[in-house]
Formats: sequence, structure tokens, C-alpha cells
Amino acid sequence: MTTCHALPARLQAAIHREVSCCLRIPAAVERRDASQEVADLAHDVVIKLLAGDARELRRWDPRRGRSLESFVRLVARRSVARSLRQRRRNPWADRPTAPSELDGADVVTELRLLEHRDRLRRVLDLLERRMNARDRELFCRVFVDELDRDEVAAALQMTRGAVDAWCYRTRRLAATIAQELDGPSTDG
Repeated sequence: MTTCHALPARLQAAIHREVSCCLRIPAAVERRDASQEVADLAHDVVIKLLAGDARELRRWDPRRGRSLESFVRLVARRSVARSLRQRRRNPWADRPTAPSELDGADVVTELRLLEHRDRLRRVLDLLERRMNARDRELFCRVFVDELDRDEVAAALQMTRGAVDAWCYRTRRLAATIAQELDGPSTDG
């Protein structure tokens, strides 16, 4: 049992050390604490190693002269380098905004926007719990992919009227869920 758990711990430690070393200089240049980025990128490396039935990990061949830890560190080093080259995955691609640079009205607007997003997420979660597979398929095609309702009807072998009726019922259900989240009405 201990050997079963020793290997992942040994590899995780090697990955964490390598990622930490790779981020030390960029973090110092950016004057940032890299601890969260180290944890995130180390996690990404583990996922990369184990993805696709551990395809990347199975590439290790001891006859090539590398130990398993050395191979895993090489994968980690390359993964971090790739992340730092890509703007989308680089943890420091966007500069943080100093609080003194923020406009007070913008902060209030952003907070309201975040509240609305959170509320929408809760409504969608509750709505999805009440959907069956067909409802989810319709929802994705009509509201997420924004396909033409005639196309949706044809693809799902429904009439346009049935798709319209489903949309109406789904919007009403979403409105009801939103009202339930808001709590009891204080109106008259």
C-alpha cells in the first residue's frame, strides 16, 4: 500500500520543486508571490502527465538515461515554459490594477455585475436540475448556441411551435426560480 502512495507523492514533490524553480525569476521580476501559480501549474503538469490514460507519463523510458523524477521535471519545465510564452496561460500577462487607480463608480458597477452573474449562475443551476436530457439539448441549441428555432426544430424532429412553447415554458420557469431566490415578495 505504501508503494502505491509513495510514487505519486514522490512525483508531486519533484513537479512542485521544478515548477517553483521555473517561476522564481519571473515572480521576482514581477514582484509577485508565486505560491498560487506554483500550485496551479504543478496541478496542470500532473493532469498533463495523467491525461489520456497517462500517455505522457508512459513516454518515459529508463533506457534513455533519465530517472522517472528527471523525466517528470523535464515535462514540468517544458509545460511552465509553454505557459509563460502564451498570454492566455501566463499568470502574469495582465498587470494588476492598483486600488488607487480604480474609479469608485467602476468598483460599484463591477460589484453589481458580479452579483448579477452570481444570481444568474444560481438560476441556471436550479433550472438545469429540473431539466431532462431533451430539455438540456434544447437549451444548448436555443439559448447557448443561439441557433435559429427552425433549425433546432428540424434537427430534433419537432415542430417550430413545440420549440417556441418549450422556450416560453423555460423562460417562465427561470423567472419563477429567480423570484424564489429573491425570497417572498414585499409587495402588497
